[in-house]
Amino acid sequence: MLPDLPELGVEDRNGDGIMDYIRSRIYVADDANAEEIAAAANLAARMAFETTSMNLPVGFPVSEYESGEPAIFVGCGPPSIDGAATIQFRNIQEAEKAALGCALNGYALVDQPTPQRQHHSDFQLQTLLTSTRQIVLGLDVCCTAIIDLAARIGLESTELRLPLVKVARHNSDQLPPFPNTILIGLTNPYVQQRILSGKFLPPTEASTGCITLTGDCTIIAGADFAGEKAALEHAAQCHPYLREYGKGRASLASIEDEV
Repeated sequence: MLPDLPELGVEDRNGDGIMDYIRSRIYVADDANAEEIAAAANLAARMAFETTSMNLPVGFPVSEYESGEPAIFVGCGPPSIDGAATIQFRNIQEAEKAALGCALNGYALVDQPTPQRQHHSDFQLQTLLTSTRQIVLGLDVCCTAIIDLAARIGLESTELRLPLVKVARHNSDQLPPFPNTILIGLTNPYVQQRILSGKFLPPTEASTGCITLTGDCTIIAGADFAGEKAALEHAAQCHPYLREYGKGRASLASIEDEV
């Protein structure tokens, strides 16, 4: 049986019938691969989509497990169980199934839109989180900040298509990514295509990363793991603000207005 929202740590704290907080953390193995990160991220996105607020970060490596709080483990097990609420998805298929199937009683089935009927909003950096349709990871992308980015998109969006996060494969027959897609990692084949065509200049200085709009896609990448992690953390926890998240602080929109 699929866990329901309260079992996943999504709470209604004031009793008004609306889920308004996520109490649990999502853990993956310290050496989690891109597929495991994607499964955890899809679960986080679905949980965030069902609530009105949350604190970030929500995704962590299992070595940072903190006892006493609800925990969700994707592709790994808890170091020890101390009585706190714990859900364990032993493989990514279980986690993806939970992301797709939990809390469906609050929804009605509708016809899937055809490609001609689908509407894509303009993809701009200042509205990145509310207009992203999909996130595509390179095969070697394994940063837990992707879980937080997916959660933030789920929280900010009015509609959510699952799976939100997928892993790109290295083959020549790949279809182009959907419009309004975030491409993550320099080894991502779609990013490599844009580098080779001169549409994207990757960061090269150690520990630096970037969030770059290229046509109808956005690239998040770093010169190394530290740079990629910094760019992902900024996108998840600060964007669209330049530094700290908060009303009244400098943002991309405020700079555009001043210019």
